[in-house]
Amino acid sequence: MKGNSYSIKDNLIIGIFIVMFLIIILALRFINLRYRLNEEGLASYPKQVIKPPIEFSNLRLYNRFGQLLPHSQWQNKSIIFYVTPLPCKHICQQSLSKLQKIYKTYWKKPRLDLLVGTFSIFKDQHLSNLLTHHYRRVAHVYISKHAFLRVFSHVKSKRAAIFKGMFYLVNPQGKVIMDYPPTIPINVIKRDLP
Repeated sequence: MKGNSYSIKDNLIIGIFIVMFLIIILALRFINLRYRLNEEGLASYPKQVIKPPIEFSNLRLYNRFGQLLPHSQWQNKSIIFYVTPLPCKHICQQSLSKLQKIYKTYWKKPRLDLLVGTFSIFKDQHLSNLLTHHYRRVAHVYISKHAFLRVFSHVKSKRAAIFKGMFYLVNPQGKVIMDYPPTIPINVIKRDLP
């Protein structure tokens, strides 16, 4: 009788260990599956490789005084260029927040610039306040809508940039190589940065 109770106790302990082991294995598989789905989800967002790449220097960028900006200041730098219509509303504000989060991640890299481009030299006071008080690391430039359409003539997202806004990634060689809708998670953009 003693032998039986001892073996029942042993079997019970072994059974508990097996159940705990199976729970741990299932939890690890679940975590791995979630990670893989997240990675695949990031890869499936609607970003677009721009082929052939566009020379960023073909875009004429102006400061708030209407003076042409030299492209040499962006030489050998990566740029995230957010083109937005005015006035800066909810999507624009969310996009500026994304730029700020990217800056906080990459602030130690002096080779990354953040630009927001608008098609009008007329001031959007709300955007000016946001850039002055909340998003100081984002430079505001002005571009001609007609010149933008001409330079981006073969890019599908050009109309979306005018009406909804669009992110563009410029590589250190001065080529516009990717575009992203403003709804894209910032991790997708971060993964494409050099």
